[in-house]
Amino acid sequence: MLATLGFLIRKRYWQEAKALAFATLGILIMVDRILKPIFGRSRPPQPRLVHDLGGDSFPSGHAAGNLVFYFYLAFLLAAQYPKSTKYIYILATIIVLLIGFGSIYTKAHWATDVIGGYLFGYLWLLVSLSVLKFLDRNSRVKS
Repeated sequence: MLATLGFLIRKRYWQEAKALAFATLGILIMVDRILKPIFGRSRPPQPRLVHDLGGDSFPSGHAAGNLVFYFYLAFLLAAQYPKSTKYIYILATIIVLLIGFGSIYTKAHWATDVIGGYLFGYLWLLVSLSVLKFLDRNSRVKS
């Protein structure tokens, strides 16, 4: 994420960088600080492949955060390479699904945690893309 943010800043894609920071930091705050304490769901019981997992389980922050990041990145890439849009979104989908499956496989999350993370991540992605469009519209008005 930091490499992508650095790349956007280096290329002077200011609105895209601001919206990416909003999207990724916002999802972390919303999931970890607000939603997980509200639901307070425990993680799957031991034995797990990953030990020392703290915190609550629902919704999955990894599922939500990765959905937001990879589909935001896919949105930006598809705008630059419109002929490859289908392949870009297929790749993003595969990556996000594999990450979710990995969380279930390692017993870090229940399947419903991952599904809930995907749903919330998708909603947050829509908000983030709206912020990007708003920033883009305002920068054109000022120019």
